[in-house]
Amino acid sequence: MKPEKLNDVIKKHEIWLKSDGRKGVQANFEGMDLQQALFDGKTLDNAIFKGTNLTRAKFVNCSLQGVDFSDSDLSYADCGEAHFVHANLSGANLSGAILLNSQFQRTNLTNANFFSARMYKAKFCDLSAEKVCFENVDLTGATFENVVLSEPDFLRTNITNAAFFNVTIISGNMDKIVGIARVSDLAFNSTEQKFIGRKPQILFLEKISAVTLLASYLFFAIVAIATVTTLFLKWQYDIEINAYIYVWVVFGLISMLASKAISFYTLNLVRRDAIGKEMAKINSNLQDRRQ
Repeated sequence: MKPEKLNDVIKKHEIWLKSDGRKGVQANFEGMDLQQALFDGKTLDNAIFKGTNLTRAKFVNCSLQGVDFSDSDLSYADCGEAHFVHANLSGANLSGAILLNSQFQRTNLTNANFFSARMYKAKFCDLSAEKVCFENVDLTGATFENVVLSEPDFLRTNITNAAFFNVTIISGNMDKIVGIARVSDLAFNSTEQKFIGRKPQILFLEKISAVTLLASYLFFAIVAIATVTTLFLKWQYDIEINAYIYVWVVFGLISMLASKAISFYTLNLVRRDAIGKEMAKINSNLQDRRQ
C-alpha cells in the first residue's frame, strides 16, 4: 500500500474513532503486505491487522487499544513506547522487535513469539497467556504484575532488574536465565526452578549500603581537602598548627576506610546471603506445591 493511501485510511479510522463509528471507516489491514509501514504516533485503537505482514513497520508511541494483531508478522518492527491494551497478539511473530517501554495490559499473548526482541522496561500486567516465547529476549528492567504464564519459554532471557509481582509460571522453561530480578509473590507450578530473585526489602538494604559507600567517598574528599589546606597554610605562612588537627586527619582517614570496608561487606552480604535465603524459600514453596 502506498504511503498516501495508508495515511488516508488512518485519517478515516481516526474519524471513525472520534465519531463512535458514525463517520469514517474502521481500518482493516487484514492479510495485507505493509512491510516498513510508518504508523508512529498514530491512534490505531480497534484497527485490524490480522495476518498482516508488518515486518520492520514502525508503531512508536502508538495507541493500540483493542487492536487485532493475531497471526501477524511484526518481526523487527519498532513498537517502542506503544500501548497494547486489550489487544490481540495471539500467534503474532515479534522476533527481533523493538519494544522499549512498551505496555501490555489485558492483552492476549498466547503463542506470541518475542524471540530476541528488545523489551527494556516493558510492562506486562493483568494478563494470562499460554506458550509465550521470550527466548533470548532482553527484559532488563521489565515489569510483570498480576500475570499468569502457562508453558512460557525464558531460555537465555535477560531479566536483570526485572520485577515479578504476583506472577504464576506454569511448566515454563527457565533454563540459562541471565540476571537478578525483584520478586514478590512469584509462584511456580511444575517448573524447573532456576529463577533468581530478590524482594524489595533486599533492594532497600542494597540502597543503604550504596549510600554508605557514597558517604565514605564524600568524607574522604573532605578529609583530603582539609589535609591539603592545612599543609599549604603551614608551608606558605609558617602557621603553627595544633597537634589536634593531625589527630583529626588521621581519625578521618581511618573512619573513611572503615566506612568503605563496612559498605563493601554489607553489599556482598546482601547479595550472597539474602539472595540465598530467598532462593531457599522459593524452592521450599515449590516443593510444597509439588507434594
